[in-house]
Amino acid sequence: MQRRSALLVAHLESPNFTPRVLIDAAPDGTEHCCIVVTGPGHPDVRLPDNRTAPCKRKAFPLSQNRQFPMRRASLAKVSDSPPSRFRRNALAASTGVLLGLGFPPFPFPVLAWGALVPLLILWTEQPSARKMYTDACVAFLITFLVAFQWPLFHQNPNTALLSLPAMVTIPLWMAVPFGISSASRRRLGKHAALALLAALFILMEWGLRRGPLALPWALLGHSQAEFFPLNRLARFGGVPLLTAFVFAANVLGATILLFVKKSIRKNHERGDPGLRFLRSKSPVLVPGAVVGAGLIAAFLPPDVPRATGQSLSIALIQPGISAETWADFDNPQAVRTLLAMYDALDPAAIDLAIWPETALPPGSEPLRRLVRRRVESRGIPLLTGSIDEAPGGNPGHAARPWYNAARYVRPGKPDAVYRKRRLVPFAEGVPFENRWPRMRRLAIPAGGVAGYVPGTSPVRMDLDGIPFGVLICFETLFDDTAREYAKSGAQFLLAITQDGWWKNSFGYRQHLAFNRLRAIETGRPFIQTSVSGSTASIRADGAIETHIGWMERRVAIVRIGPATSPTPYMRWGDIVSPGASVIALILSFMAFVRPRR
Repeated sequence: MQRRSALLVAHLESPNFTPRVLIDAAPDGTEHCCIVVTGPGHPDVRLPDNRTAPCKRKAFPLSQNRQFPMRRASLAKVSDSPPSRFRRNALAASTGVLLGLGFPPFPFPVLAWGALVPLLILWTEQPSARKMYTDACVAFLITFLVAFQWPLFHQNPNTALLSLPAMVTIPLWMAVPFGISSASRRRLGKHAALALLAALFILMEWGLRRGPLALPWALLGHSQAEFFPLNRLARFGGVPLLTAFVFAANVLGATILLFVKKSIRKNHERGDPGLRFLRSKSPVLVPGAVVGAGLIAAFLPPDVPRATGQSLSIALIQPGISAETWADFDNPQAVRTLLAMYDALDPAAIDLAIWPETALPPGSEPLRRLVRRRVESRGIPLLTGSIDEAPGGNPGHAARPWYNAARYVRPGKPDAVYRKRRLVPFAEGVPFENRWPRMRRLAIPAGGVAGYVPGTSPVRMDLDGIPFGVLICFETLFDDTAREYAKSGAQFLLAITQDGWWKNSFGYRQHLAFNRLRAIETGRPFIQTSVSGSTASIRADGAIETHIGWMERRVAIVRIGPATSPTPYMRWGDIVSPGASVIALILSFMAFVRPRR
């Protein structure tokens, strides 16, 4: 007896309509039927012309009473129903926890290589772009709760409360690539949509590093900051290249996992499993090539820094003072402690002494004159943080006439001053306040003053003819700022910071870990001096040589060898983000602009 099969395609305007009556359209004698449902609330499907073979695997036997189990189509093939709420929450939570544990100070950076796998699997199963965006938001919110909850521990309750919107907004922004790429699968197919997801994710992080609202803390590449030798990839492409590597590793892991799952389900099919695996080239070979190339590059012999032949002896002075005492400008205890530690130095053995951020309080002219006299008498140049009054009364920023500055005090020479250019949004400066002056009301005193005026340009200083660059606290998170100094001739980098506002939390540990990438990217020794911790000396390859822990009152004498050899990242800068923008532009045009055929 001849067996008949039928393929029925229906477009339903109502998501609540049950198309069981369509079975009546099947010819008499039909034993197998496949129904593909499209329309609002129903996942779409696009089958190749004149090909019904894919439906044979999803054919449903018809009983005599013409009842059958309804199934929906998802992505570019007929698949099972969308994931349940429990499965969605479980996969999103798995990504959130694993990714959070992959960031410093947790010692599990390898977890980041597979942390996105549950979310990518959910991306292949979830036909709704809106629900996919929601699930991604949940995942990244959990990541912030695990690894980036420390802003809530700020000494000032108002500042801690102000950080809460940022802790919610950034995960919402990080989830955007998953929502957009999910909406594009219908037009692009899953492989091209996956490429769009990767490109948009890199561009999303580019957005976190740019503009007045930039907060480049929770970058995927930062998870590898302490993972030697993989963190050496930063010398080729900075943090964006590390992000691309980690994302590719997750795509590769998700693809292999889905293939194994599919092979177990279809082990009765003919054909070699290896050949079936190679048929899906793009989701396997492309991320595999990225991961392989990254591993090879990470294990290449390190660059030998071209030293100048002159080493410098630098004193890192950490006073170990609480944030409350440090912010009390009427109490001279902080400056007296720093002066006592400075006086204990041997002028014949020290080339430079460094004090932390905001060591000189505002309006302290007697103290500043005292510091100048001490430097003249001791003969040791001093780089110190300082809160300086803006000249001319600062008419454009009447509510906050202060600079967060680094003052370089040298015997017999005028002070060289660098003013911080990258301000922490709302805690140090209110974005767009020049355009909308009423926004100044949002300024909160986070370090003794209600915000600062941003500086306008870098200032390259020199020590015995050796140029160096200075960064202040939050600025060290911006790779282009350190690269700008290195390209202009700086042979080592200095950073002054005050991370004690967030107490003994993850904040100061992550800050030091991320600064290791600045040394690797530029190939320059990097020195960080803090009020309460961490103070450290970092070699050009990212290794920490000297470290002063939390709330230790100590002076560390370090010797550094200034370097002049450029790294590939110094020469080329960020080449990953422009490439991702080209891919995203082309695929977005194909998905959302190009007319349907």
